[in-house]
Order: sequence, then structure tokens, then C-alpha cells
Amino acid sequence: MKKYIFVFFVLIGLSTLVAQEKYLIFFKDKGSLSKRVLTQSSLETIAKTTLSNKSIERRKKVLGENYFTEEDFPIDKDYLLGLNKLNIQIVNKLKWFNAVSAYLDDEQIKSLHKLKFVKEIKKVQTIKYKNHIKEISEKKINKYSPDTTLFNYGSSFTQNNLSDIPKVHELGFAGKDVIIGLLDSGFDWKNRKCFEKVKVIAEHDFVNNDTVTNHGGYGHGTAVFSILAGFDEGELIGPAYDAKFILTKTEYVPTETHLEEDNYAAALEWMDSIGVDITTSSLGYNEFDKGEESYTYENMDGKTTIVTKAAEKAFSKGIVVITSAGNEGNKKWRHITAPADGFNVIAVGAVSSDSVVTFFSSQGPTADGRIK
Repeated sequence: MKKYIFVFFVLIGLSTLVAQEKYLIFFKDKGSLSKRVLTQSSLETIAKTTLSNKSIERRKKVLGENYFTEEDFPIDKDYLLGLNKLNIQIVNKLKWFNAVSAYLDDEQIKSLHKLKFVKEIKKVQTIKYKNHIKEISEKKINKYSPDTTLFNYGSSFTQNNLSDIPKVHELGFAGKDVIIGLLDSGFDWKNRKCFEKVKVIAEHDFVNNDTVTNHGGYGHGTAVFSILAGFDEGELIGPAYDAKFILTKTEYVPTETHLEEDNYAAALEWMDSIGVDITTSSLGYNEFDKGEESYTYENMDGKTTIVTKAAEKAFSKGIVVITSAGNEGNKKWRHITAPADGFNVIAVGAVSSDSVVTFFSSQGPTADGRIK
């Protein structure tokens, strides 16, 4: 009897999950803060409650005194309280978009449409996970560095030498005092030799909402992180081994299902508040799960997808935003993927050891004709 009761409750729970889908709830304004006439001094006060000193310094360096705008204001507390009264549990708060994400049922959606402060409700599209580390150059990679370099780069010499990294290291540049943020599928970095000296100042899992980024599915993120920041002389040395790092898990991959766009946007906002200088993601988004509306090449216009909009907003705050062009060059899609289509996003393609563009690297231009 107990077994049947248990099964019954499991089925009830599953039906509730199926009934709810993820949405972005956009607000009309920032509430009371939007209605106040704020002086530079009062703006500074609000900024100090939401941004670190490092973030403020970076913004001022790039943007001057107008580094903090209404877009940076926190979401109005009364609006959040209004959602709470409808038993809506918020997943991510996106202040740059003046929106929150949440799982909603039909009744909650109807109730939200009646609230005067709600501007729009949009379904969050879900994206298929793709393993972006599966194509390997057919050419043999040099195992050891020449004797003339500062370090023995081991098997990482060829990739570093393509960008003259050994010469940069000889000049004393290895990322010191720079904060780099990574967005990926997770990072298993605490028990690996190449990360023994790495400086991780913060990490957050936006999938499970905790501070552990090495839940399942971390292979891709770990590989990307090691190429960038690892230091194990004779084996692998990353270009920015002396930088500080912020790690964010935004991709859900244990069952190779999908990624939710707002995780990416939330991660960028969080890293900005800490003071990140550069963000990088070896990810690309275009195809969606069956039953969802997928993006088209025409949507790769720098202003359509949530991830691209978030990347552009990060750039507007003084952050250098880097992402992969995509791995669609030999597939039906072929073109770059979001957020590589951003106007100010640095889109990085792939080349072989002889500097020839690889067969799988996504192709530009953007849908509106910009070279990428």
C-alpha cells in the first residue's frame, strides 16, 4: 500500500513539473527609483551597494563618471513581493533587462497579466547541449617547446606559439591583476596538478544555484579553463596563468538535454558586480529542443537572442566579451552562433596548427553583413 501511495505522489509531482515552463517576466520600470531625480552623489551611493570597488573602478576607467545608469538599478522590491504573493519562485533576477525568470503555470500567467507593473511575459527558450570538444586536428602536434623559450610548454607550445604567447610571457605578461570570467558546463579544478597555483576568486553554479561548479558534466569547462589558466611546465601552460578567475556554470549537461538562456545573462551580471575585466565562453547557441522555436540565421543580427543582448550589455559596462564563433562550419547551420553575432563581441574561430581555418569552425558574416 505504501508503495502505491509513493508512486501516486511521484506522478503528481511529475505532472506539476510538466505543467510549469520557464518564462521571463519583464517589468515596466524600476519602481520608486525610476521616479526619483537622482544626483551623481545618490547614484554613487546606489552603485556602492550593488557593485564591488573593482567593478566601479573598471567602469569609471572605461565609461567615465556616467558609469552607473538606471539599467543597473536593482529590481524593485515591491514588484518582487507582488510575485511572491502569487507563489512565484524566482530563478534569476536580471536587472539589466529589468526582468526575472520563473517557472509558471497557466493560472499564474493570467494573474501576472493583471499586474500593472508587469510589461511582458516571454517563454525562455531551451537550447540543446552540444559537445564542442570533439574535433581534433589530424596533424601531429609538437610535443615539446624549443630550448629558446622561457618555459617548457610541452604539448601546449603549438597553440600558444600561434598567438606569440611565449614572447608575451618573456615580456612578463601573464594576466596579473586581470580578472577573467568563464561561462561553461562546470569546472573540476581543485584536484588537478595544472591548477595548483590558479587564483579562483569566486564560482557559482547557475543551474543548481550553489557555489559548487564541479557537478556532473564538467569536462568541457575544465578543458577550456586548463588551456587558459593551467600551469604544469613540460605538459601545459596557459596564456593567462597569473590572472584571477571567476567560474560560472551556466550549462546543464548530465543528460545532454538543454541550456536555459537566462543563466548566461545572470552569470554576466554577477561577474560584472564582482569586477570582472574579461569574460569568455566556448559556447554557441542556435538549435533548440524539439517543440521549441529555434533561432534562424536571420536572428544572428546582434540584437535578437538573450545571450547576445546580455553580452552587448556587459560590453557597455566596460567588459571585454569573448566567445567562440561556433563549431557549425561543416554542418547544415554553417554560420556563427549567438552570442558571436554581437556588435562588440569578439568572435574567435578555430585554426589548425598551420594557421588554416578548420573545417568545423563557424563562418561569418552576421545576418546583417558584418564581418566576423
